Amino acid sequence: ADSGFLAGGDGLGFLSIWDLAGPSVAHQTRLHQGAITGLRNDTSSNVVFTTSEDSYVALFDVAVQTVVQRARPPSCTCGDGVMNTVLEVGPGGGSSRMLFVGGADGKLRMWTSDDHGLRRQCAVPCGAMQPAQCQLATDGWRLAVGTTPANSLLCGGNPGPGGVHLLDVRKMGGDGRSSVVAEYMSRGVGGGLDLNEIGALDVPSGVVDMTLLEERGDTFAVCLVDGMVSFFNLDAAGGDLKPSVEFDAVAEVGEGACRPPHYPCAIATAWPFVFTASTAPSLEVWKRPDGERGGRSAALALRSRCLPLRTWSGGRPETGPRG
Repeated sequence: ADSGFLAGGDGLGFLSIWDLAGPSVAHQTRLHQGAITGLRNDTSSNVVFTTSEDSYVALFDVAVQTVVQRARPPSCTCGDGVMNTVLEVGPGGGSSRMLFVGGADGKLRMWTSDDHGLRRQCAVPCGAMQPAQCQLATDGWRLAVGTTPANSLLCGGNPGPGGVHLLDVRKMGGDGRSSVVAEYMSRGVGGGLDLNEIGALDVPSGVVDMTLLEERGDTFAVCLVDGMVSFFNLDAAGGDLKPSVEFDAVAEVGEGACRPPHYPCAIATAWPFVFTASTAPSLEVWKRPDGERGGRSAALALRSRCLPLRTWSGGRPETGPRG
């Protein structure tokens, strides 16, 4: 979103530019032949970057309402025909930018965009786990990647459980693994979670959602993994990532006793607040105690909880219970 406009992509490959003053759709065009799975905007150049299940990466100029660059991996090369799953745009000088594109085959590919067009530079294997979340820290070189089990037909073996991966984009190249700084493996299916545990099979394996929190000099990847809200301190990462906080947002509001159990499915932060959404469906607002720095303890206080209206048989609206 920028200057009162919001860009969104849908499951049919359409890019919509919304004018929030209306609100109304200011422009709509079909960029892809599959669902748009990644979208980023560049406010300095008025360009929207997209990727899709159709394997293409595209740059759309909002001002002239046209595609200025579009590419996919060449035939019979790495990534050809592979559904893309996520997109992040990195820093660049002038007209040059770096793009990080996840694939269903368990690889993260780096592309460059410049005056010569889009070119794929290298690929980082993620251990049979497909990138589902990808965010670059403001320092421009630390890339946090959240993964889920990859497509077994595309990764050539048993998929991994998913997890959190910290990459140094300055070291991307060659076999790609030299750029991996630290990793955390999910305890989901294939990752050591007790499948006899109630609800274990109902919680998706790997990272469901992720956001970066940069506060007072600390950088955290705040993730929904294994049904928990987990804080990973990227400044302290080295070899193995470990959560400095694991917080069960569902149990705190009493949703864990439901069958099938609910689990958190979306997260956002605006420090000192943490926002979670669950499959109940519900929306919770949590607050860190005053003076508490990000991720330093498990203390989060529930400030508000919202549920959709439900209707009695008599037709009278009733709000759902507050946890």
